[in-house]
Amino acid sequence: MLNQDTQESGAVFVMPGQSGVQTPTDGYVWVGVNTTMRHADWCETTPKGMGSEEPWMQYFLLPNDTSMAYVGKASTLVWSRELVFGDGAMDTNPSSGGTGANGIHQTDNGCPTFAVTLGQMRVKKTGKGIKAKISGFEQDLATIVCYQNIEQVMTNVTWQLPEFSFHPIHLPKTDESTAEFLKTNRSSERFPYMLNAWLNGLNNPLFNQTVPGPNNTESFYNNIDNFIAALVLAKNGRPVEELAGAKNVENLKNVTQRLYGAYMAQAISLNMRDNSTIENGSPLPTYNGLVTTTGHQRLQQDRGPKIALQAVLGVMVVLGIATRLLLPVRDVLPHNPCSIAGTASLVAGGEIVSRIADLSESEWVESKQVGMERMLSNGLYSLKWWQDVKGQERYGIDLEPPL
Repeated sequence: MLNQDTQESGAVFVMPGQSGVQTPTDGYVWVGVNTTMRHADWCETTPKGMGSEEPWMQYFLLPNDTSMAYVGKASTLVWSRELVFGDGAMDTNPSSGGTGANGIHQTDNGCPTFAVTLGQMRVKKTGKGIKAKISGFEQDLATIVCYQNIEQVMTNVTWQLPEFSFHPIHLPKTDESTAEFLKTNRSSERFPYMLNAWLNGLNNPLFNQTVPGPNNTESFYNNIDNFIAALVLAKNGRPVEELAGAKNVENLKNVTQRLYGAYMAQAISLNMRDNSTIENGSPLPTYNGLVTTTGHQRLQQDRGPKIALQAVLGVMVVLGIATRLLLPVRDVLPHNPCSIAGTASLVAGGEIVSRIADLSESEWVESKQVGMERMLSNGLYSLKWWQDVKGQERYGIDLEPPL
């Protein structure tokens, strides 16, 4: 433990077992967690220069007021001489004291290469007031140490042409009887992929969202990285209280594996494809598939609207036939309405003809023309059945009576 209240302002220091420099933060202390790792328990072969057991150090920043806080991080594990290095994402920026992108060397000895720690910690003190001194710390931590395996399984996939997208109904279906782990060049099922770039590139999954402290307290005392925040805040995440501590180690393993799997599927697709055109390279496997296509386009109908449209059209046909049979067309239009006789038959016997006839003869043709135009422009005309004063009906055009 390093009590930063005793450090000079602006001083920097290096943690035991670490290469990066740290700067004190007022009101906080660094707490180191030392785990002894025996390569015989974890590795398939002995890493070069490593003893039978070596320390693995992780450091967390805790408030110096005995407040409980969540602490956690994801780490890339590097098994090297005299220690197991892994305390969060490694700093590869030389300008800040990092190792540089080429300074990380991962050996292939079948050792775990990834770890996640999450739990609660707080400082314990003896004495009161300014005389209180740090006497230890209380912790409930869970740590999972992971190997990286790649499993291959035959899958029945139905594509939609021409986009080659997954069919929304016939989703991919795996044949679990064909599942098998792929092997490295030394015939191991444990791949030593370096995940440091992923950990360094993670951002908070939600803007202005934080993980609350224990018992829903403020979040500013927590010391967790963006990987832990993603386990809680990302899609299908779980509350931090269901992941932290020894009793929740199984939950922590499941959500870590899901997030790791989502990342590795994209990383493998983007970065690990073989070029089948490389000369003298081993040929890539060929898989048989079945393509079903008609060679031409067809109109696809939806059953519900199709039946509704058929019913509407059927009703329209029936009503049209009934109208034709029941309507006395010969009585309504005895002549072609486009002919002179047809036009005359529509106005004959109507009020409009009587009014035209009543226009008194005048020796001034102009006055008669004005009266005709006034009658035609001020009237309301309709095409319908009319009844005269004798009760006789006729079908034609006539002038509506004034309201």
